[in-house]
Amino acid sequence: MDKIKRYIITIIAWILIFPITGIVGLSFLLSGVVVMVVGVINFILMHFDIDFGLVNIFNYNFGNFTEFIISLGIGITLFIIGNKLWRITKQIYNWLQSLKLNPNFTKR
Repeated sequence: MDKIKRYIITIIAWILIFPITGIVGLSFLLSGVVVMVVGVINFILMHFDIDFGLVNIFNYNFGNFTEFIISLGIGITLFIIGNKLWRITKQIYNWLQSLKLNPNFTKR
């Protein structure tokens, strides 16, 4: 009965928890970096009064420095959340490897 519980926990972790934390963690890491890079590009372009239509962050103009700080704050927050989720993913993977489930059904 103990092995069945381990297999059920492992299946649930591999099917549900592991992919969600891995995909969301990597997405947040990538999004955090992209938001920070776009914020820096927007800050530099707005500093030189260049209006590049693809790098509009907000519909309302908060000001050059305020938009830069907001984009850095959002980028850093997304990066930290993504980093934590990725660490959780690695911990789940190591925990599942430590269970050492050996499906040897021939021996009883």
